Amino acid sequence: IKILPVRGGTATVAMLHRDRAEAGALIHERATETYYILHGSGTMTTGGTLGTPKPTDLTRLGAGPSLTGTREGGESRRVGPGDIVVIPAGTVHSFSVLDSPISYLVFRFDPTN
Repeated sequence: IKILPVRGGTATVAMLHRDRAEAGALIHERATETYYILHGSGTMTTGGTLGTPKPTDLTRLGAGPSLTGTREGGESRRVGPGDIVVIPAGTVHSFSVLDSPISYLVFRFDPTN
């Protein structure tokens, strides 16, 4: 992970790897994320609502104040190597299905305000 202060907030770049689908979902209150899929494939679900939200602070990971909970609704899309997914701040998101382990770069911007 590389976290760097930039004008207006914090920029973060990290490489993430998941071996299984996520049971729950997540919202970053301020941080917008962009995923670039390197290896593996699956289904990413975005949008909908977050049931039983619980606050979590992901500032140390560059994602700032966030909420975790259960995914309710949303739109599912297949993703694989070379795909780019932009997740605006405040959007529920998760990998709901994985065909195989998935590795991806995540670029985050967490504004100061």
